[in-house]
Amino acid sequence: MKPLSHYPIPFCIAVLMLAAGSVAKSPALADDTWAPLSKGWEGYTNERFGTAVEIPRYLFKLVEPPPTNGDGREFKSADGARLWISASYAPSVVTDTFQEYKEWVLEHAELDRVTYKAEGKNWLVLSGPKGSTVVYRKVFEGCGAAHEVHIEYPAQRKALYDQVIARLSKSLGCAMPKR
Repeated sequence: MKPLSHYPIPFCIAVLMLAAGSVAKSPALADDTWAPLSKGWEGYTNERFGTAVEIPRYLFKLVEPPPTNGDGREFKSADGARLWISASYAPSVVTDTFQEYKEWVLEHAELDRVTYKAEGKNWLVLSGPKGSTVVYRKVFEGCGAAHEVHIEYPAQRKALYDQVIARLSKSLGCAMPKR
């Protein structure tokens, strides 16, 4: 069997979460709450992990069905952009510390190159090209989990998505999850 480092990150996280027994058996819809905001944005909260973020619903449509493990949601736009809001207990499953987890995320970024990287004690942002798309990821540790915004968008739409990312990134947070 190949080591996990040979597989894509979402697959690795899913395998590790299954091994750790952290996959919920409840339907994901019960874990979603939405709050209308101004100008086509909505507040999204995932109660399983406490992930909270503002999403431009005027731009992104919800992908159905939701994941059965209740770890977040996926969105698609008409221009081909994709957005994932998710959370997991991966830092404590994959590594011993969040710093080691940030290094693991960078190592498995699957970008042509990293053109932007910033980090703090409990967060990491990275971005770069992946073929004809731009990838932006922000992950931070809070409420006992890692919370992530991951967006991939057409490079020619950078001006629009830079504005979207600024708000997404700033709004990403957590509230204590319901257990």
